[in-house]
Amino acid sequence: MARMQTASDQVLDFALDHAALVHDLVDLIEAALMRLEASSPAQRQATRDRAKKWESQADRLVNQVRTLVARNGADMIWRQVLVHADDAADGLEEVMFNISLLPADGRLVAREPILRLVRQLVAGVEDYVRALALTVHLHRGAAREDVRDLLTLVDQLRDMEHATDAIEREAMACLVAAPTEPRNLLIEHEIASNLEAVGDALMHAGFTLSDHVLEARLKG
Repeated sequence: MARMQTASDQVLDFALDHAALVHDLVDLIEAALMRLEASSPAQRQATRDRAKKWESQADRLVNQVRTLVARNGADMIWRQVLVHADDAADGLEEVMFNISLLPADGRLVAREPILRLVRQLVAGVEDYVRALALTVHLHRGAAREDVRDLLTLVDQLRDMEHATDAIEREAMACLVAAPTEPRNLLIEHEIASNLEAVGDALMHAGFTLSDHVLEARLKG
């Protein structure tokens, strides 16, 4: 017999869809940076437009969750999780906007630390997606052992955030030390700063998930 989908089930499905968009955004940015010097202004604009489209889709999912929480009594915690995750989506779209403003040659002074920032976020988004999927399974009756796996993933998100903070400082030091045109200095500073903020948002989304699961287990 098919299980009737509750409002909470719908919210969980929206949360997973939102996480997939965040994953797509960070992959898009990594690819854009890797081919930056070979890309044309038109290609960068097309990539920027794609990022904006995905970020808008993520916003719509957050609004759907807010509606479900308000009308159907779905757990408020999912609104909080998606607010943090949507901060990550917004930050990633902003990074793609920054990238589109770079000069035609696409040369980054702080290329190496910026790429390391992005790779930290790729791993962080993957950990967030896994943590979210585990939370969904726990909500739907998965084994209690999955709680330990969830907490391990959240610890990895915290480590990722600490790493992005340190790498952002490396990028800033690189920009200050090198002779950089003011316009490029501003753009690269914004890229590094926004990437670090994405790491912070992912960590907070993970913390909110783990707090919810632990509280539910204590009540159960």
